[in-house]
Amino acid sequence: MKSALSFVSPFIAFGAFLLLSFSSQGAEANDVLWRPEMLQSQGVGCRFGSSSDPNQNAFVIASGDSVSFVFTQLGQEFRDGRNPNVDISPCKIILPLEVSPGSWIEEISQTLTYGIVKTRGIQARLDFKSNFARRTPNGRSNAADLNENMASAMAFFPAPQIINDPMVVLPQPLARISENNRNNSPHRRFCNRERSRLFNYHSDIIVRVNKLKPDASIAFAIDGLDLKYELKMKVNRCRSM
Repeated sequence: MKSALSFVSPFIAFGAFLLLSFSSQGAEANDVLWRPEMLQSQGVGCRFGSSSDPNQNAFVIASGDSVSFVFTQLGQEFRDGRNPNVDISPCKIILPLEVSPGSWIEEISQTLTYGIVKTRGIQARLDFKSNFARRTPNGRSNAADLNENMASAMAFFPAPQIINDPMVVLPQPLARISENNRNNSPHRRFCNRERSRLFNYHSDIIVRVNKLKPDASIAFAIDGLDLKYELKMKVNRCRSM
């Protein structure tokens, strides 16, 4: 692991703020309960840890209908990528949530907003993907569910391009389960009341940077933050099966 300060200068990193807020449609607010105490994460820029952990650089706050993630070094700490001269800053989050019996998650929509300042001689790529699935007794996600509702988006910044944009919105990815009562359809599985009502929400954000010139630089910043990520959830009542 190496700091971005030794890789690209200046790489502005005031901390990344990840704000998740959801509104229920066709369901009461208490139909969904986030479980931040069960959160799992991986990545040099999103070590949640605990308040006693000196390496902690990410924080999660749940309050009523909202969940907030605050990052202090996302996009600031990199590790070597598989290709030479490429550094990456990944963040993988699995956040469990509980849905009340008789309800199902219809869709989760996300908007990733950022600002970028980039000189010539450096290229970057920002990847985002998300999905959700039923949580199995061992805490893992049902693989079939993940394959059904994945949403992804990508932004690429070519090396010859000079960019000075204070606000960019990545096209909004949508993770969705259609209402369908065929046998073994995702909707029917999600509405089976005999199954666990605990789900996993998955989110992956990866920043890749390839510096081609020694004096090249890049910075992500918006409102004094690296990235802003907002999520909305739509929950509906299951029909009788």
